[in-house]
This record gives sequence, structure tokens and C-alpha cells, in this order.
Amino acid sequence: MSHFSSTELGPGCRLEWHLDRWPEISGVFENIAPRHAQIIRVGTIVFDVPKLDRVRGRINFRLLDATGAEVTSNHHEIYLFPRTTNRSTSVISARRLREQLEHGL
Repeated sequence: MSHFSSTELGPGCRLEWHLDRWPEISGVFENIAPRHAQIIRVGTIVFDVPKLDRVRGRINFRLLDATGAEVTSNHHEIYLFPRTTNRSTSVISARRLREQLEHGL
């Protein structure tokens, strides 16, 4: 997170996040202390990807100061790819290429 505004932010800030189409997938980073003209690591967001009809999504962010007042909000576009359970067992073979590689031709 970066803090390059003139707003004074002290300790006790919180960064809330949620997925735009699945607001129940959300989280918060609490008690962060952004310092002016600095970039800080807040944390890592991890979640299970829900069933999808499209792969594009958005994470919405809200930064709140120590009193709970919203300081700013933003979003980040993401691409979501669910883990598939159907793994291919096909084997692709290129005999001529294999022979050339094995014999250094």
C-alpha cells in the first residue's frame, strides 16, 4: 500500500477488501500504519475461487482511518481461474522429434 497524499494517517488504520461479484469473499487488514511518502506491505489476499461464468473480477478496497472514517477507496482488476478436477491423461508423442533429440541429429 502506498501513501502519497497530504492526509495524515496514524496507527490503527484498516484496509477492507471484497470481491465485487461475491461480497461474502472479503477480509480486512487491521492496525496498519501507513507513513507519508512510503510504501508498506499490508498482507496477502488468498481465497477459494467460486464457480464462475466469466474469469474477470475486481477486488474493491477501502482504507479507513483509526476513527473508522473512509479515507479512500480503489479497485484492482483480476483474472480468476478455478482449479479443474478433470486432468488430461493424454500423451502427445512426436516420434520424429524424439528420435532427433535422442540421436542428436
